[in-house]
Amino acid sequence: MDRNSTATMPQQSLGCTSMSARYGAELIVRDVSLDVPAGKITALIGPNGSGKSTLLQVLGRQLRAESGQVTLGGRDIADIYVEERNPLAANPAWA
Repeated sequence: MDRNSTATMPQQSLGCTSMSARYGAELIVRDVSLDVPAGKITALIGPNGSGKSTLLQVLGRQLRAESGQVTLGGRDIADIYVEERNPLAANPAWA
């Protein structure tokens, strides 16, 4: 990306409510709720193995949540067609 250009941020909030996820047999993310506001920069900080990548994989639908709900713009992400989600997945600011 050109240093003087800006990434286009999604105009919908992304979040999850009471979400848990497994990676293999191990429960990695337990009962997480968060809201990533549209147009804002959000950072995930934590030690190695704390579940940051697993959380992002669930938010991007690369990994299925075991429980809870993931939403984009207030809609359950499982109900959103791939074509509608692609701009979010392709945005380097969210990768």
